[in-house]
Amino acid sequence: MPAATLLLTRLRSETHTLLADDNQLHDLGVYALIAGLARRRDRPVTSSWEDWEGLRRISLGGNDIGDKGTIALLRDASRQGGELETLMSLGLQHNRIKLRERTAEEIVGYLNASRLIELNFASNPLNPRGIVKFFEGLTAPIQAIDLCDCDLTEAVLGEDGVIAIVQAVERRNFTITTLDLEGNASVEDMGGEFEYLDLWNDTDLGGGALAPQGH
Repeated sequence: MPAATLLLTRLRSETHTLLADDNQLHDLGVYALIAGLARRRDRPVTSSWEDWEGLRRISLGGNDIGDKGTIALLRDASRQGGELETLMSLGLQHNRIKLRERTAEEIVGYLNASRLIELNFASNPLNPRGIVKFFEGLTAPIQAIDLCDCDLTEAVLGEDGVIAIVQAVERRNFTITTLDLEGNASVEDMGGEFEYLDLWNDTDLGGGALAPQGH
């Protein structure tokens, strides 16, 4: 049985958190999961499903999901009446998201239109220019972003990249209280760039900031 189909069979009308790490979903599995949620909503298997409030937290770590799957998830989360419209926390750690410049603009556009307040991109091979584009375009009232173990060093981003991120954060007056950069070599250098921001004193650089806690 395909992984997405198996996950759907285990959903219950009272389920608000889906922890589905390491299920080999890939991008195609993400498409199948969204389509399956749509069928479940349109043809509820029991009367209790008619009042289902939707998923609020999803963790899909270690599923070989790339940029296309990420776009599909956030596009649906941003769409009024979408299957993931109620989503507030999305974990995509340990995947193969590259966040190239072109896709970064699309991804952040959907993120801005969603209800998400937590996003976990930890341990993904993120493109440095894409990360800069991401922060430059971010306007969502997001509270926590996990970018640990993404090799986002000052050497990789370049001084201009680090400054662009800092200026974007300042300009938008973000509600971020957690920006997890643990595991990025020379993170102290980046921290030095950020420490004058108002949010820095409330920022947690420890690991596990976005670890799913179940229902």
